[in-house]
Amino acid sequence: MTDEEIIGAKITELRNDKNLTQEELATRAGITRTHLGRIESGKYSSRYGIICNILRALGHKIEIVKVAE
Repeated sequence: MTDEEIIGAKITELRNDKNLTQEELATRAGITRTHLGRIESGKYSSRYGIICNILRALGHKIEIVKVAE
């Protein structure tokens, strides 16, 4: 699994835990639903700032997506 896929899967998990649609989360994070969908699918590597905005919109910080090697 690539880093992008791991981050996307975690964002999807957190979004589902909060019972948010992609549209709702994207609006809260200040991005488009399409952009969020690409990030969640792991097919798009987004800027650090955008990932932080998404996580803040979910009530989390970047530490939650750290992966142990």
